[in-house]
Amino acid sequence: MIYYCKFFLFIIFYHFFALLSAQQNLFNIPSGDITPEKKAFYQHQLNFYEGKFESKSHIVYGLGKGWDIGFNLINSGFSLKKGQLFQFEQGPISETPLQPIALFTAQKSFKISEKFHFNIGTQVGSNINRYSDNLRFAHYSYGVGLLEVFNHWKLTFGGYYSNDIIKGRGNDAGILLGYEIPIVPHKFYLMGDFISGNNSQAVSVIGLMVPASKKVQFCLGAIIPNMNNQKGNYGVVFELNLLGWDYW
Repeated sequence: MIYYCKFFLFIIFYHFFALLSAQQNLFNIPSGDITPEKKAFYQHQLNFYEGKFESKSHIVYGLGKGWDIGFNLINSGFSLKKGQLFQFEQGPISETPLQPIALFTAQKSFKISEKFHFNIGTQVGSNINRYSDNLRFAHYSYGVGLLEVFNHWKLTFGGYYSNDIIKGRGNDAGILLGYEIPIVPHKFYLMGDFISGNNSQAVSVIGLMVPASKKVQFCLGAIIPNMNNQKGNYGVVFELNLLGWDYW
């Protein structure tokens, strides 16, 4: 009975943060897009691995003048094994990030030309833990350029700097690359991204995005760890995007 009560309380707690919880992402990296003024963007991502899955929630609000802010709830790990629903890592830092983590986010975009924007952003917060002495400061900062080429191809490139709380042990800084390529405009897009390094978050995702409407997108991709990443796992990612404005 106690177990079910804890489970029920956790679900309430989790969905409370999910509703609050930033930047728009491709799969794992910021897309370079900015949420329009007074509009909201919500993204929910599920990463499936052997025997477990992770949940990530993002919500963003556009402030105008190239700014958006939001909240993330990331690294919510769940086991697919019977009797082991939760797999939260809340103790000392290990090879993998702490779980879960709540982050405040802010992002600013600079228009360089009609086809090129450069964004800088940061995400700061802490792991969620009932014991205050086990809380750890988490941060992730980045700069990415968004370039539109050919027929609405979007290419994202830049770099990141983070700490072990978010990424686990390994390199603190690295390269970000991503793309969104319309194959059948408004119906089918190739989409993917890459994070360099040897930490547990250093992976590539190769996938696609299918708009269900002007405001709803479904994304599916394959997670592939980098060759020098001994901590990452192969997996599948599913993503739902809800836009507060028309995508086209």
